[in-house]
Amino acid sequence: AQTVASTVKAVETTALTVDAHGAQLADHEDRIVDNKEEAKLLHEHQTGLEKKQKAFAGTVQQLDIKVHKLEADKLASIRFAEAVEKGLWQATDEKKFLQKELREQSEETRREAEEKAKAQALANVHEKSWQEQQRQYVGSKRTASRGGRRA
Repeated sequence: AQTVASTVKAVETTALTVDAHGAQLADHEDRIVDNKEEAKLLHEHQTGLEKKQKAFAGTVQQLDIKVHKLEADKLASIRFAEAVEKGLWQATDEKKFLQKELREQSEETRREAEEKAKAQALANVHEKSWQEQQRQYVGSKRTASRGGRRA
């Protein structure tokens, strides 16, 4: 009877051990399920982060392209401004040259006009002198034909 009692006790102890192991096993299974769910959530979170990282990388690339385009536009604007400035300097130089040429032509035209006016005045003086000489000559001929007397 003692053997049966010790066997029953051993079976009860074994049953308690099995129950404890079963509880531990159920606990482990629950933790495995929880870990799988957590792993799934972490994977989803990691996938979301990877998508955000790719989107961010795409945005950065687009911004880099825009920056390069703006730098190219800036360089083109600088070159255009330099060309315009050079053109303005050339236009200014050409304007000064043309103004100088115009002044010289104006002075030459003025000198020519003065020379023509002087020549015309001289011609007028000569014409009046000649006319005066002609009158005197004609007058002296009349006087001579009247007998030396003037009327």
